[in-house]
Amino acid sequence: MPSVRPLWAALLDLAAERDCGGCGRAEPSGRPLCGSCGRLLDASGPWRALAAVPRTPRTHAVARYEDPVRGMLIAYKERGRCDLRRVLGRALARSVAATADAAGALPSGPLTLVPLPSSRRAVRERGADTT
Repeated sequence: MPSVRPLWAALLDLAAERDCGGCGRAEPSGRPLCGSCGRLLDASGPWRALAAVPRTPRTHAVARYEDPVRGMLIAYKERGRCDLRRVLGRALARSVAATADAAGALPSGPLTLVPLPSSRRAVRERGADTT
């Protein structure tokens, strides 16, 4: 049975102001992120993950997985904050472009995007695959 959480989140959007999807403060403008979290996300990435692990391929993320970015991802994936989809997608696109530019277009092989898939259980509980 599909989850009704996305429906409740949409109804909440109509009835009340939203909290910032990053830090949780009230956001009376109705935007998904407050100015501070929006600027932080705009200025982030790409972050070199696994840099200290020998013999691993170059791995980048949009930003370090810490608040408020962590809060944004949890709000999107676990709390039905579909309004964050666009701002997170734009941050991902900027990060991919910056990674390709920093590598001099593309490194000695293809640039591969690897999503971290959600478990079947998480998809079932959320009512959607937010990967």
